[in-house]
Amino acid sequence: MDIIWIGGGDFGMFSRHQKINAPDEKVFFHAREMPQKRPRIFRDYVIDTTSSIVFFTPIMAFMEYSIAGMTGSAVLKSRIMAILIGILLARIYGIFREWWAMHTKTNPESSSRRKLIVDTSARVLFRLPTYPVFLFIAGASLQQVLIALPTGIAIGIASGRPYGYFLDTWRKLWGGKPTL
Repeated sequence: MDIIWIGGGDFGMFSRHQKINAPDEKVFFHAREMPQKRPRIFRDYVIDTTSSIVFFTPIMAFMEYSIAGMTGSAVLKSRIMAILIGILLARIYGIFREWWAMHTKTNPESSSRRKLIVDTSARVLFRLPTYPVFLFIAGASLQQVLIALPTGIAIGIASGRPYGYFLDTWRKLWGGKPTL
């Protein structure tokens, strides 16, 4: 039997797409199906989620209140929604960032400029579709969204590499594996 690893990332058992010969039949498996790895998956989820909340909550609250002119209650609602969305999306972003780095052949040994480009583009590509939606749900007017969106994109561009660095540092601090 050929066992073919189709999971992403380094899970310490087999490298990506590595074949292991075994008798009889072919079996495909993925990291989610390996029970011994579940604690790591949960840990990575918690690490990526908390890093997003800790890093972005004060930055975006300041921007929404002082630049976009949202009321305090709208900012609070927006930040609570962002945390709830972050609970759903932060780890997915972490996985997307890992994929984007792999796709662009960027790693910890890459140049600072390459890391900047990868982190910035990953941040903007991933967050651009979600930000206006939760601003509307939080009660922002169309005018406020139109002001906040370009500012949010600018913050995404400005924070792409700093957040990538923060995420990798946060991962190392809590026993995770950094991407860049």
